[in-house]
Amino acid sequence: MAPVHKPLQGIGLNVLATMLFAVETLMMKWLTADYPVMQVLLLRSIFALIPSFLLLRLAGGIDLRSLMTQRPGMHFLRVASSAVAMISFYTSITMLPLADAVGISFSAPLFMAALAIPILGERVGGWRWVALAVGFSGVLLMIRPGGAVLEIGAAIALLSSVFYAVNMIITRKLGTGEPGAKLIVYSNLFHLLIAGLCMITRWETPPLRDLALMASVGLIAGFAQFALVQAYRSAAIATVAPFDYVMMIWAAGFGFVIFAEVPNWLTLLGALVVAVSNLAIVVGESRWRQRT
Repeated sequence: MAPVHKPLQGIGLNVLATMLFAVETLMMKWLTADYPVMQVLLLRSIFALIPSFLLLRLAGGIDLRSLMTQRPGMHFLRVASSAVAMISFYTSITMLPLADAVGISFSAPLFMAALAIPILGERVGGWRWVALAVGFSGVLLMIRPGGAVLEIGAAIALLSSVFYAVNMIITRKLGTGEPGAKLIVYSNLFHLLIAGLCMITRWETPPLRDLALMASVGLIAGFAQFALVQAYRSAAIATVAPFDYVMMIWAAGFGFVIFAEVPNWLTLLGALVVAVSNLAIVVGESRWRQRT
């Protein structure tokens, strides 16, 4: 069956996904000011399962066989790296302005492009090395030396990007045999397990309002994942991927309006450099595949 190509639909869904992810990040920053990161992650993961199972149902139905896999080891590595990436990112937003944390997260595709060479054995030309060098110079601009809190927060955000890249590399190694919906369900279940174990002795019962906010974070995250999957099913990666960076606009806007955070010009410049280098890699790979 020919792949679906609806560029406007793909772009629209991706912009929607970036907005939902930015709202999720904003709410996480708000809630983690009063509650442990793992407690918010626990409730987020519970309610994120609702859209996740909806996505799995649309992908072919929900039953025990649909959740079985022949590669449990690979899946464990994938969800473990996903958990480290998520916990690190949520920790970083308690220490950094939203725009800084989101800007540094844009470095993940650079790590993916770099790791794909030794791990996946991808053969690329000099153009990728140039794009990577330019991209990592942008990362250095964003993690500029400053106060101790900023340095630690930036390091944690960068750690999140590295593990997210590892997660995506493993996902690529799994290939197309595992539906994306199943991968999302696995991730949310594992996050739920890890957060639950961490919160056995540290649970703080929140008032109903905060409980509702935590539940909302999960639903928003789940539907953001749903929108992102549908976006990349609707159009080519080269069409959709450039609009990932709309999240920087959402994050900077929300940070300014809600927390009165004014993005540093080095953060914005670094994010721009990283975005351009990532886009160069996407376009370069697309043209390279067309020639080979």
